Amino acid sequence: AVTLGLCLGWSFFVDSIDVLRSRQIRSKNALALDSLSVAIPDHSALFTYWGSDKSAAGPMQLNKDVVIVDVLADMGNDAPRLAREFRRMQRRVFMVGSAMPADIIRATAGRDSLATAMTNPFLVYELVQSQVSGDSTMKNAVSMPHPKTSTSRN
Repeated sequence: AVTLGLCLGWSFFVDSIDVLRSRQIRSKNALALDSLSVAIPDHSALFTYWGSDKSAAGPMQLNKDVVIVDVLADMGNDAPRLAREFRRMQRRVFMVGSAMPADIIRATAGRDSLATAMTNPFLVYELVQSQVSGDSTMKNAVSMPHPKTSTSRN
């Protein structure tokens, strides 16, 4: 009986912690979704890195024509080509840069310039086709303030 009581108590404790953490994540994602919905227009593309950015942005696809691409698989190497194709399809192109390491931001942007579209709760850039040849505009754009220096995958 004592063992059964301990097992039930432990499972209740673990479940309570899990429910609290789940509610925190859902609340954070709901806030992020509200903000992203304002910043990301219909008929656009959004590059994300890792899961939390994608999780928050995913429900936007229910109300808007938004393509969400996770650049983690190839560290952003194909993103410049995809951005050109999205623009050819008359889509504006955005990138969530909050948790994205600087080298992947550079790879994702390619030769495009970055314009800040939103800063809270995520740092979101719009990739703007650069009119200047070379990488000088990109180097300046990546040095923009980055609210999260951590590259953790939470």
